[in-house]
Amino acid sequence: MAAATHNLSARQIAWAHDWHLREETYSSALACLVDMQCDLPLAKLWETE
Repeated sequence: MAAATHNLSARQIAWAHDWHLREETYSSALACLVDMQCDLPLAKLWETE
């Protein structure tokens, strides 16, 4: 992850993970991403009922 970002070091990412990421907040954020992805036009092509 640090290699993919130009402004953050691996140490900074580890610190953010240790102090700010919790299971409940990660799950909530992931659910938001999935909901947004389902609204994309391409996702609607595979929509099942």
